[in-house]
Amino acid sequence: MVHRKTTKELLAESFRELASSKPVDVITVQGITAHCGYSPATFYRYFSSKFDVMAWDYAANCRAIMDWSGRNRPWSEIIAFGLRYLDEQRAYLRNLLEHTSGHESFFGYMPSVNTDARRQNIQTVRRHGPTGRFAGIH
Repeated sequence: MVHRKTTKELLAESFRELASSKPVDVITVQGITAHCGYSPATFYRYFSSKFDVMAWDYAANCRAIMDWSGRNRPWSEIIAFGLRYLDEQRAYLRNLLEHTSGHESFFGYMPSVNTDARRQNIQTVRRHGPTGRFAGIH
C-alpha cells in the first residue's frame, strides 16, 4: 500500500528542507508554506508556530522508532536504529538546538514531547497489549 503524506507531514517536510540550508531562526511560516505550496491559513490549521512543527516532527520520529522497536527486535538493533536516526539527522537537530532559544526553544520543547511520546506508547500497549519482546510479560 502506498503511503500518501498528510498535510502535516508535508508541512514538516517543507520545514526540514528549509532547515537543511538555513538557520531555523530565520525560517518563517510564510517561507514554510511558500516552499510547499500551502497557505499560512492551512499551516495554522495544523500548527501554532514553527516551534510546534519542530516538536511534532521530532515526536513523529520518536514514535516511528518506538513502533519499529516493538516488533520483536533485540535491544542492540533498537539502539542501533535510534543511533542511525540521530546520525542521519545530526545537522538538522544541531540546527534546531543552536538556532532556537528562550521559551520556545527546541530544547525547551523536548521534555513535554518525550513525555507525550511515552504516554502514547503506554496507551497503545494498554489498548492492544504488549508487542514484540514485551509480549507475555505481565
